[in-house]
Amino acid sequence: MNQTNVDPKIDSFWKWFVQMEDRIATFFADDDEVDKDDLIEAINNRVLDFGLFAWEIGPGRNKRFHLILSPNGDAKRMALSQSIIAQAPSLRDWEFYYAKPAKKWDYIFSIYDDFMMERSIEAFRWEYVLLEYPDDSLEIKIVASNIQFLDGEAQKAAVDLALTNIVGEECKVNYLNKISIVEEFEDEFSNISAPIRDLREHFDEILAEWADQE
Repeated sequence: MNQTNVDPKIDSFWKWFVQMEDRIATFFADDDEVDKDDLIEAINNRVLDFGLFAWEIGPGRNKRFHLILSPNGDAKRMALSQSIIAQAPSLRDWEFYYAKPAKKWDYIFSIYDDFMMERSIEAFRWEYVLLEYPDDSLEIKIVASNIQFLDGEAQKAAVDLALTNIVGEECKVNYLNKISIVEEFEDEFSNISAPIRDLREHFDEILAEWADQE
């Protein structure tokens, strides 16, 4: 999207958001009179006008609310979401993110199986191997035996969701160039595998090492 064309759209989006701020905040209200479906549709229309973005509104870390514009794992769209959030107004109750941030969580999440039944996944049972390459890219191999009941695409979606929660969408997009789900690790990797709970710290250590080398 040409920047000359997108800047007026960004300006229009934030003017609309400020005008709608009080109504958007009612999304959290436990009030039957709030038409949440209509509100969701209104936000969808504004966000999707920029492309295939996802959005999330919820309690903020430091303020009452947050708004996330997710590029859905696409690096080019993330450049646009960065531009959008860079022009966000300073609002007392809102914090804004151009990608899904890493979370503090219990490594348990829900996903729908092939029969559209909601299933709970205990990701803390997973193991991983993280491989580092000279071009500052990373490959991750994951053993996740408790998602084998899912088909291949659903397994990828489950792992993608977990990795986004662990390292954040931006780091996943920028550095994890290859993600593999394996039944077991090759012998050469068995001595460097670790529980998935260790991944965030491991990831941060590698990024810190790269920063020191610059």
